[in-house]
This record gives sequence, structure tokens and C-alpha cells, in this order.
Amino acid sequence: MKTEMDIREQYKEKALEFAKDWGYITVSDHILSIMVSIMATRDKTSYAGGGFVEAVVGNDLYSAMSRADNECSQHLKLLTMCCNQCYL
Repeated sequence: MKTEMDIREQYKEKALEFAKDWGYITVSDHILSIMVSIMATRDKTSYAGGGFVEAVVGNDLYSAMSRADNECSQHLKLLTMCCNQCYL
């Protein structure tokens, strides 16, 4: 049986691959962590993300933008695409 950390590590690898496919040569640890949280929250495989992550997963643009820090708002396209297209 996979542990929560195993699943999150798989999400991390998939998120890095996904970001590269979308033209991001590198992503910060913060954005990578948010991507993992988005996938885990969406799939209900780990603890739920915070308000920003919940808003992205819930497709609530207003709440996502009002809760986003500067870096997340700059990468909102990548983060929302991750939610809808990045799966294990």
C-alpha cells in the first residue's frame, strides 16, 4: 500500500514533467508544492490544500485571485492547467 508521502512524491515528479511540457524549464519549490497540493486535493489522496488551492480546485477564479500570492498569480495558468490536465 502506498503511503501519503509516496503519492506526493509521484505527484511531484508528474508536476515537474507537466511544467516542462508547458515550457517551464524550472519551477520554484513554492509553485511545485502548490501543484502537488492541487493534485492531491483534487484527487482526495492527501490532506486538503489551503484557501487558494481549494479555490483553484473548485474552479472559483475570484477566490483564487483574491487568495493568490504574487508568485501564484503569475503562474495561475500553469496551476489551473495542472488541476485539469495533470494526472498520475
